[in-house]
Order: sequence, then structure tokens, then C-alpha cells
Amino acid sequence: MSSKPALNTERPGADPLRSHQKDRYRSIIENLPNPVIVLDSDNRVDALSRTAAAFACASAGCGKSSGGYDSGKPFQYLLRKPVGMVFPWISGDIQSLDRFRAGDNGFEKRIELDGVARNFRVLVSEVLDAFGKRRGSVIALDDITEKRQAEIALRETTENLRKNIDELQRANQKILKQQKAVIEEERLKVLLQMAGATAHELNQPLMALLGNIELMTWEKDDSEKLVDRAKKIEKAGKRIADMVKKIQTIRHYELKPYAGDSHLLEFDRKVHILAVDDSDSDIDHLEALLADRKQVHLSRAHDIREVFRFISKTPVDLIFLDYLLPSGTGLDVLKKLREEGRDVPVIFITGQGDEMIASQAINSGAYDYLPKVNVTRESLNRVIKNTLDKFRLKKEVEAMMEKLAEMTIRDELTHLYNRRYFMEVFERETAAFQRYDTQLVLCMMDLDHFKNINDTYGHPAGE
Repeated sequence: MSSKPALNTERPGADPLRSHQKDRYRSIIENLPNPVIVLDSDNRVDALSRTAAAFACASAGCGKSSGGYDSGKPFQYLLRKPVGMVFPWISGDIQSLDRFRAGDNGFEKRIELDGVARNFRVLVSEVLDAFGKRRGSVIALDDITEKRQAEIALRETTENLRKNIDELQRANQKILKQQKAVIEEERLKVLLQMAGATAHELNQPLMALLGNIELMTWEKDDSEKLVDRAKKIEKAGKRIADMVKKIQTIRHYELKPYAGDSHLLEFDRKVHILAVDDSDSDIDHLEALLADRKQVHLSRAHDIREVFRFISKTPVDLIFLDYLLPSGTGLDVLKKLREEGRDVPVIFITGQGDEMIASQAINSGAYDYLPKVNVTRESLNRVIKNTLDKFRLKKEVEAMMEKLAEMTIRDELTHLYNRRYFMEVFERETAAFQRYDTQLVLCMMDLDHFKNINDTYGHPAGE
């Protein structure tokens, strides 16, 4: 079979050598992987790649009836055609091609291929001869559809993230405003609980005091008994004085004015803070802000292992904890602190955009968080004070709850279990006796003739 002759697109009378060179150059362009179109000085198609042929007549109204490209013929039939006829989607910009130069960003075009619209970046570069005269143009198309879709998705994600951050920041500001009121409310609760417990404790020494005073009026002629009553009155008075002293030892913090519209936090004792961060610049910043706090001592740990090695040997009052650490994250530190039962207040120091992580940290047991970009003298004072206040109040409430629980089952004077405790234990043991069908023995002790003391001198004397 004889092969088809090569399509000749040259004008009659063309130089054979030049024709051969042009065929070679067109062959190179033809096999380029990206869509490339070469125009001559009259904006006619001089060469194009096979991939560019797919863009021919990529719009309605282009075909045999309009004198355009017939898709049934070889793509070489596109040569020598006006670019506006073959590529009608670019005809609107054909007048603008001259203003594009090499290195420019070109223009963006949305082209429909096989019923699917895609975005392309059209890059145009002029071809000049030795005298600087325009001999043609090279048009390259870059498919940027996926890039545009990714940009849209990124913008949407960024916008959603910005909204979340704004919402978290508003919530954080609201929390900060409410925090002071909450702390005062908790302090009031503790004081009320302490007042109730103190009133209960004061009741017995007051009754003893009043009872002995009453007995002194009856025994005014017996000097020995008067001396004994005076000693008991003195003992009751000391107990009352001790209780008053406990009330007076409620710790407080005081904020004194500081230059620069800030405050200087004064403590009634030294405060040891452990900063956990592998960034030297962040640690230097903290040290600079705390340099004038004589009562504050700042230590440093670089990773998780160093944290627990340090706190196992040295007690700390507060931990500044970064999120990203060489051997894990700050959340891992919070988890291990909880597992080991170490009750140390933690402030999470987060980087920009880590508000979501800060929320996880609060849920994991951190007392507060502070973005690194917002670490100032004033914010540091505030967060230290609020955290130590909350931790102290928590401890006071726990101690008071234990005290109140003990007071409900023990007699304050004799430290013996009272009737309530007896009934609780009796009911529990009786239930066990019935459940396991075992024997139960109850032994009661009564001091001989002790009732006569209460009957004669009253219950204050008996107690």
C-alpha cells in the first residue's frame, strides 16, 4: 500500500530548504505535551501541538458551515487559518495579544471541552526578528482548573477558620470578663462555708465557756473549784482564739499600679513557675517580662521527660506549657499529670491559630491559655493571678468539704464518732448481716453514773 503524501501547507514557489526547516519546526511543536499555538505576523495559525487541536472550535457556531475547522480532517488543516476562525474563544482577545509580553501573566479563559468547562491561563509571547520587528506570537495554555478549585476550597476553609477563631476569641473575652466575678463568687462560697464550719466549731467552746461561768456563780465559795473553772475558761478562750486566727490567715493577692498601664503582681510568698518550651526566644521573652518579680522564680524544661524529672525533685506552683514539644505535645503532659495524680495548675501557652488546641487543653485540665502573640506584662499578671486564685480556691473548697464531712461524723470536743456515724455504720452492717446471713454483735459502753454529772451540773460541764 502506498502511504499518503504529507500535507503541504506551504505557498507555491517556496524555497525547498526553508520548507524542510519549517516542517521540522512544526513537527517539534506538534509533539509538545502542552497546548501551544504559533501565529504568524497576520495572526494566522503557523504551527500547533496536537494537544492544542482539541481546543479548535471549542464553542458553538464553529464548523463546516462557518468555514472553520472540520474535526473529521487531520489537525494540520488548521494551519494558515485565522486564529479567530479556528479558536473562536480567543477571537475576543485577539486585538489584545500585542500588549502581552514575555514574562507577563497573560489572561485567564474559561473554555468548554466535551461539555465540561475548565479554566486556563493563556500566556502570550511575541516572536521578534533581528531588527525587533514582530514576526508572530506563541500562545501557551495552562490548565489551572484544579488550582482554582483548590484556591476556592482554601478560601472557604480559611473563612470558616477565621469565623471559628473570631468566635473563640469572643468567647475567650467573655470568659475573661466573667472570670473575675466567678472567682469572687467562689471566694464568697468558701467564706460562707468557712463561716458555717467556724460557727459550728465555736459553738462547743462557747458552751463550755458559758457553762463554766455559770458554775462559778454556784461555786463562788469553793476556791479550788474556782481555780479549776478558771483554767477551763482559759482553755475554751484559747480554742476560740485559735479559730479566729485561722480566719485571719486567709491568703490574698494584691495588684499594685505599674507604669505603662499595667499592673505589678505582689505575692505573699515565693512562686515557682516551670516553663516548658523548646524555643529559646519564647523563654527569653517570659524571663524579660518576669524579671522585676522578685517573688517569682522561673525554671525551664525542654521536653516531657525533663518536666517529670524536674517536678519529682522540685515542687512547683505553676506550669507554663507549650503545645509542640520535641517528644510529644502539651496534651501528653496534661494526660500524664492526671494519670500520676499530680495536682499542679497549668497555663497553656499557644501559638497563633491554635485556639482549637487551647480548647482541648482546657478540657484536659489546663486552668487557662494564653496565645504567644498576646503574652504581655499585663496579660501575664492577669493569667498568673487568676490561675493561682482558682487553684487556691479549689484547694480551700476541697479542704473545707473534707472538714465538713468529718464534722458531720465526729464530735469536735472528744473526736469520737457521733450518733449520725453510728447510725450509718449500724445500717450498713445490718444490711451486710442480712445479705450474707451472718451473726452481728453490738457492744455498747456507758460510763457509770455519768448521767448524774449532766443532771447535776448540766451538759456543758459534762462535755
